[in-house]
Amino acid sequence: MTVAKPKIQNLDPKTLEMPAVRIDSAFEDDILTMFADDVKKTGIEQALLVGKSDGHLWVIDGRHRLEQALLNGFPTVPCLVREMDLKTIQIRNLVSNRLRGKTKLSEEIKVVGDLYNTHGATIDEIVEKTGMHRQRLETMILITQAHPEVLRMLDEDDITFGQATEVIRLPDHETQHRMLMSVRQYKPKAADLRVWVSEAVVAIKETKEAKAAAVPQPPPAVPMSSCSCCQDVFPLTQLSAPSLCRGCYSLLIQAYTEVAKLEAATARQEAAKGTPDAGPPLTQEGGP
Repeated sequence: MTVAKPKIQNLDPKTLEMPAVRIDSAFEDDILTMFADDVKKTGIEQALLVGKSDGHLWVIDGRHRLEQALLNGFPTVPCLVREMDLKTIQIRNLVSNRLRGKTKLSEEIKVVGDLYNTHGATIDEIVEKTGMHRQRLETMILITQAHPEVLRMLDEDDITFGQATEVIRLPDHETQHRMLMSVRQYKPKAADLRVWVSEAVVAIKETKEAKAAAVPQPPPAVPMSSCSCCQDVFPLTQLSAPSLCRGCYSLLIQAYTEVAKLEAATARQEAAKGTPDAGPPLTQEGGP
């Protein structure tokens, strides 16, 4: 089947957009300098590959050419434009730059993660359309879900892909981050790091099993004590202890006792007032 090749269109470079997540070809500084000088002298001879989606023109391949066009104030740049959705745009960006050879691994991982986590591309779909090995692709996706420091250290070449593969075997972000700090400090070989991670995985598993097997202990009893005045029992947190000498403490207890007696006498008087009047007592003969 023959695929119709789109015609080259000359577009205003200011109308072209860059996806937030993408892969760019990696060049040495001297090559970029030579490239910039050549564009300035001869212009842009190779068309940019552009994907059109919902009225947006996304650059799939040609970022460096676009940047030089903007720097030199070119009114137009040659472009091959195809209609496609954002998922296809990302896949084409991944494929076109991988075919060039040298790409930045961290950018490749970000694009794979964007395809899988944002655009809903399946692993089978990415494998089919990019030719990537399934195991490597699955590892890349796990890296995008690991502690952010894993991808950042990959981006800065502080760890290798093999080291990142070992670190993401750890089950949680906190443990991954601690291992990364150890890697940064001690710079272990891949074989040594594999041992470190394996030992950490076993230790974490044993700790979880020990916690699950532990018998839950009842909550501690709340300490109780009686009030020195009313003799009722209260939790210690509800009892106060003013600083008193023995003499003042004795007076305080006496005062409380007297108040209690007075309240009791008052209560008896109030009760007596409320008793109905039965009249004078009768004699044995029944007379007054």
